[in-house]
Amino acid sequence: MGLDMYIFKLPREEKPNWGKGKKVAYWRKANAIHKFFVETTQDGIDDCEIHNEITRNIVLELMNRCDRIINEVKLVPATITNGYRFTNGKQEPILQDGYVVDDESLCAELLPSEGGFFFGSTDYNQYYYEDIKETYVVCRRLLETTNFETEALFYASSW
Repeated sequence: MGLDMYIFKLPREEKPNWGKGKKVAYWRKANAIHKFFVETTQDGIDDCEIHNEITRNIVLELMNRCDRIINEVKLVPATITNGYRFTNGKQEPILQDGYVVDDESLCAELLPSEGGFFFGSTDYNQYYYEDIKETYVVCRRLLETTNFETEALFYASSW
């Protein structure tokens, strides 16, 4: 259970729907990336439906935002929360040594995290940063392997 996110590719003449097309990207609980696609391809409507095409410009915009975060923020050692457990009926965080973003303001401006039904952590930590790095790689691959004249990309999510 949780936020599952996909990009799939179709020939431009095919109408998008679930189960059609080739899955070309997948994330799990990368809620900042989900928020980006809801805003840019779903007109702000977060309803697990397929809406508008992911254009080449949208992929470039996402890649550029990821690039800025990767190159401009630093991770610093800290105690982070890695989930929760219940002890004697009370919820408590599972704490571990890890890394957090030193200045969250750029992340909050460019790719803010988003809470939701099993969307994962909204902390700006090493897991957020890894999602951003992975997304940068996905964007580069999409730009290299997609013919935007004959193929269309679409975003889909479920939880």
